[in-house]
Amino acid sequence: MTTSPKTQGDSLVTLVRRLKEENAAEYGYDIRAIGAAARRNQQEHPERILSREGNDAQKGGAENGE
Repeated sequence: MTTSPKTQGDSLVTLVRRLKEENAAEYGYDIRAIGAAARRNQQEHPERILSREGNDAQKGGAENGE
């Protein structure tokens, strides 16, 4: 069965909303706890952070063969 782009987009939006809700529930809907967890995750996995080209955060990454 093929799906239209609108159907695919709707399912993606639904998925993102579900993940957002699960994440919020995990931290008791406490915005400070959610933010702290996000910052910890960013520090533990800097390779997952997307940056604009030329941003200092990218230096030392793929440009230098890492």
